[in-house]
Amino acid sequence: MQHQETATLQNNPIEPGETGYAPSERHPRLPLGVGSIIGGSFSILFKHIIAVLLIGLIPVLFGQVAPALVLGMATNFDFSAPLSIGASMFAGAAVLAIVQLAAYSVTTALIVQLAYDAKLRRRVHIGRYLRPALTALPPILILSFAVGALIVGLFFLLGLFGAVSRILALAATPVQIVLSLWILAVFSVMAPAVVIERAGYSALARSAALTRDYRWPIMGTFFLTAAIALIMLIIGVFVIGFFGTLGASLIAGILIAALSSSALSILAIAASLIYARLREIKEGVSVDQVATVFD
Repeated sequence: MQHQETATLQNNPIEPGETGYAPSERHPRLPLGVGSIIGGSFSILFKHIIAVLLIGLIPVLFGQVAPALVLGMATNFDFSAPLSIGASMFAGAAVLAIVQLAAYSVTTALIVQLAYDAKLRRRVHIGRYLRPALTALPPILILSFAVGALIVGLFFLLGLFGAVSRILALAATPVQIVLSLWILAVFSVMAPAVVIERAGYSALARSAALTRDYRWPIMGTFFLTAAIALIMLIIGVFVIGFFGTLGASLIAGILIAALSSSALSILAIAASLIYARLREIKEGVSVDQVATVFD
């Protein structure tokens, strides 16, 4: 039955944004394949760990080194001097926040392309990914900011209910967590849609359409992936920290920062594989057909 359904989808191309299912055909639904996606994500990470670490250095340089340089120039590199809090400081913090978000957006765009080349066992070439990543930067940056603002607004709204009483505050906390994860699941394939389909600023709607009927499995996929990545990060930080005490503290600090950033890269890899799987299920488009955009 499932093979027949997939064959039907392949013989009848679906326009982007369509689900590929009529209301009466939504059951039974093809599984997302949570285990396969998680396993594939970590397989790609381990096989291309050096490339992922190099990409992970981008937000480290812009998110940690750049702020330190800005702070140093503001104080003439006298870090013991008291800081004057004013409009210029808040403006600088806002600019740095945007720069860091832009760095993570570029990183995500690079990781998406790496994931597809790795999935197809093609040569990973970071230099070839730079131009598409920079092209995808504006929509990913703005749409990521929009999703973040939505989550912050949700927290603020539920926080108002929590301010009424302790009981409402306790009830609001799990609701905030679940709704935030739900929002992330809805828009989880926004970045691959921008990079692969060049969906631009309509990528949020495209992601919402693709993830429909699969948001709970997507939430589970990200939760399990993040949990495994966190355990690996803790072990990695402990090992690197041990060697850092032997005299290479600067190198150890850079490695820990890159490792922390790379832990987020695994989520971008998982999102890329989820996107490919959803297009396969709903539109009959295989991974090699999806990746032809890079050719």
